[in-house]
Amino acid sequence: MLLSRSGFGIRVSKHSYYGLCAKLLGIEASKKEDGPLRVKHHIKQYPLEQGALEIEFIEEFFGEFDRKKRAAEILERLAGRSHLILFAEAELPQDPSQTAPVSFKVAHEIFQHEKDPSLVDLVKRLDGSVNFYGRRILYS
Repeated sequence: MLLSRSGFGIRVSKHSYYGLCAKLLGIEASKKEDGPLRVKHHIKQYPLEQGALEIEFIEEFFGEFDRKKRAAEILERLAGRSHLILFAEAELPQDPSQTAPVSFKVAHEIFQHEKDPSLVDLVKRLDGSVNFYGRRILYS
């Protein structure tokens, strides 16, 4: 079963992380603030340590994230459980051999008996809607 918190898309606001990426890529943000931005991109899977460092850098550098996660926090949460860290990377127009991350997505397995307080809360909220017995649950 796959539970998703949000989509893996690129939404543009001139002051958001994606708007800054659009600027970095040399693309003018669309006039529709919430409209999708079409950019050729590649999706790349990152190993745990490198992905955690990249996420920490992106969340620290761009002000769009309410609660910035540290690489150590990501490593602690994902170690010992199935997980997936994906980045969408787009070519830079001035040098197509170079890419820049424009979006990322993290997915990981959750268990009925979690120890992490935020995951314990999530499991409680899912109670009655998701049957954990005999299943593996992927949360994104």
